[in-house]
Amino acid sequence: MRPAKCPEGWCIRQLLTSVVSTQRRSITVRAARAAARAQAQRETESQQRASRQDPYRPVAARPLGPLPMDVQRAYGVFRRGLIEGNLEVMLPNYRVVAARKFLHSISREEFCLLLRALAEPLTDRRYVPGQEEVDQWKSVFNDMIANCPNHERGHIPDDIYAIFIDAYSRRGDTESLSKIWEQMHRDGVQPSLNSYNLILHRYAKEGLYEKAEEVYHSLLLRPDIEPDATTYSALINVRSSVSDIPGAHRILEKLLETGSKPPIKVLNALLKAHKKQGDLEGTEELFALIKKNGLVPNIATYNTMLDAYSKANALEKAVAIVNEMQTVADSSSRSYCAPDFITYNILINMFGKADQPEDALKLFHDMLERGISPDVVTFTSIMDAYGRRGDLERTRTFFNMMHEYGVTPTPASYSVLINAVGYKGDLKAAETVYTEMLQRGISPTRSVYRALIRVHEIANDPQGAARWYMEMTNRQISPDVTTLISIMRVHVRNRQPGQDLLEVIRTYFKDAERFGRLKVGICNELLRAHLKCGVSVTEAVSTVYETEFRMRRIPPNTFTLEILVQNGASAREARGHCRDIEFSEASEMEQKWRNMVENHAHTNAGSSTNQSSQSSKSVTSADGDAEQQPRADQPTPSLPATREHIIQAFVKMADRARRGDSITQQERRTVTYHQMMEARALLEVFGDLLKAGTVPGEFGLNSMANRVEQLLGKMNWVEESGSLITAQAASNTQVPARARGDGTSSLDTPPIKY
Repeated sequence: MRPAKCPEGWCIRQLLTSVVSTQRRSITVRAARAAARAQAQRETESQQRASRQDPYRPVAARPLGPLPMDVQRAYGVFRRGLIEGNLEVMLPNYRVVAARKFLHSISREEFCLLLRALAEPLTDRRYVPGQEEVDQWKSVFNDMIANCPNHERGHIPDDIYAIFIDAYSRRGDTESLSKIWEQMHRDGVQPSLNSYNLILHRYAKEGLYEKAEEVYHSLLLRPDIEPDATTYSALINVRSSVSDIPGAHRILEKLLETGSKPPIKVLNALLKAHKKQGDLEGTEELFALIKKNGLVPNIATYNTMLDAYSKANALEKAVAIVNEMQTVADSSSRSYCAPDFITYNILINMFGKADQPEDALKLFHDMLERGISPDVVTFTSIMDAYGRRGDLERTRTFFNMMHEYGVTPTPASYSVLINAVGYKGDLKAAETVYTEMLQRGISPTRSVYRALIRVHEIANDPQGAARWYMEMTNRQISPDVTTLISIMRVHVRNRQPGQDLLEVIRTYFKDAERFGRLKVGICNELLRAHLKCGVSVTEAVSTVYETEFRMRRIPPNTFTLEILVQNGASAREARGHCRDIEFSEASEMEQKWRNMVENHAHTNAGSSTNQSSQSSKSVTSADGDAEQQPRADQPTPSLPATREHIIQAFVKMADRARRGDSITQQERRTVTYHQMMEARALLEVFGDLLKAGTVPGEFGLNSMANRVEQLLGKMNWVEESGSLITAQAASNTQVPARARGDGTSSLDTPPIKY
């Protein structure tokens, strides 16, 4: 039989020479070939063993030198625990070695194996580690860093840092997440693509656009890593978090430029971006485009559309989507499109928000009949449905039912329970629920503290809200926008005697800036606090609005305008109770305004002395919001004012105020300086609101028009608009206000209650 060929790279002559030189005896060619095959086989088996080697298997024991007997015994048992993967054996013996200060006997590889074993629960995507658990991991990590020389820290595996990135991301601890990311770079460890995706996903969820952009640019500088579908999905989520839908589409264009077909995962992220902005029309167009181009929607696509309809309260369309999912699953091989527990959770939550807990309960039973196991979100959604109705007994019933189905309550479940008892005003019961959660070993999260602060806001208890806020920050849990607005609002509503309200609100405002939560709602509460302290609308717009809105490029919303409108009339009444912010030019400008009005050249020859005295009395009135005297130059009768008339009039008045011209076409000789400046301030904010693409609703528009009429006198909105609107358009846009035959409107609206 002909012998097999020698392996590639081998030379029989060299093998013969080496064997003869070492053994000094002859060897046949056949024996040399057999030796070569045996050597190649041994190398192959060695490579296969290396590829199959368990990464959790500890390295060979190294000489430890002179160690006390108890330390040697503890270290030996600790190594045996590493081999067996038994944490109950590892941790006690590790603590013995650490207590005796012989941690230098544990190698870096053994530290890494211990951390991987501790973080094993993170393999469950739904698992959220507690604060004590993360502190334990961090303690082991710090011990490893302390016993690792600086030049060797760059050799620490990336997955060790990824453990903490994942843990902090699930806990929502953005501050600790940023610190571990910075430490990773200081230690010279190159993040993997998984680490980049994890931190991008968390920054996207928190709306931290600038930090996410920094991480993305650092990823682009890595020639050894290419962004994948998860990366592009996270980048789209980052753009959608700052309402940048065009930017999200540009991310998709970058993916298309690579010549690859967009994965359905990326398109699902774009769907979620439109859904998050409440753009139901854009979401439906993109969904239709996905099906038109031959892309196959998956269960996540359908659930995203269902969630979009849920946010838009489109119950009929949501049911139609569920029927389509079931039809696709029954009529094709795409059985994965059948409704799953996420589908049922969205529907149950939808019926709960619609105050239909009975229908939510029917879906729950239908879910059980189909063999779909409910999860914690299912029970939490049903609890929320009954909690919104105030049915505390059934809320408790479904909370206790979790244990029957083997479901462990999460902090979100306790948050719903706290809200349910808190709506009754029972602060003691809310704290009892919190204590029960701690006794079960469940660490509180942001949602729990948000619920507790909200409960104290409802009870008008700023001290209790501040106490929970302090405990939350002490646990290194960063507050979200809703929590910050709630804590600021309860302080503004219930100012304590002797309290410097502006100082307190500024403290929370700085926290919002430090945690990257500076949104328009936070600025609105700062504006409301200044108005509460007696600052006039003119001063508030020239100081707070100019510095915190315009300079930070934060566009106002309708609540900004309503706060100014509703608090403007009562701002001066609060003066003297709070500290004023001086407006240095006010007195001087007011005197110039009075002199200009008194010596105005347009005084009519036919004006009576009584009319002049009335005008002077109105001008020199101490109260800038004094009731206006009837004007002699009443506008001529015209069409009734409509919504379009008022909007167009405000646009023209805002434009004239921006140029410094007279803001009305009619001469207003009975208007004081403070009234004119407040009207200009309101019109400036209204103009910025239109630039941001927002038009106030009918209630907000009526309130604005009512306030302007209080300041400047009754307005002829048709004449001020300067535009001709057809009767048909007028009928379609009629403002729900009482119209008079002279073209003016009585826009009396009730005050907005916050």
